[in-house]
Parts: sequence; C-alpha cells; structure tokens
Amino acid sequence: MKQIKVRNISNSVGIILTKELGLVNGDIIQAEKKAPYLFLIFPKLSENMTEN
Repeated sequence: MKQIKVRNISNSVGIILTKELGLVNGDIIQAEKKAPYLFLIFPKLSENMTEN
C-alpha cells in the first residue's frame, strides 16, 4: 500500500498524487470516509487499476 502525504494549501489541506495514476487536471475523484479509512475512488480508472 502506498502512502500519501497531506499538505497545507492556504486555509485547507490537500494531497499530491503521482502522475503514474493517470490523472489529469480537472479529473473528479470521489471520496468516502469509513472510519478510520478514507477511500478515494477514481471512476475513469477503476477498470484499469491493478494493485502494485
């Protein structure tokens, strides 16, 4: 499992994802919180994703 570092962005927090995920500017990512986990769902990539 890879880790993602959360960073301060102005008055908010954000994450930086690697280009190898295939995302481009403007893509929409769905987020679902199920304590203690936060799931990020990449709709356009779901069919092509493989676990590393």
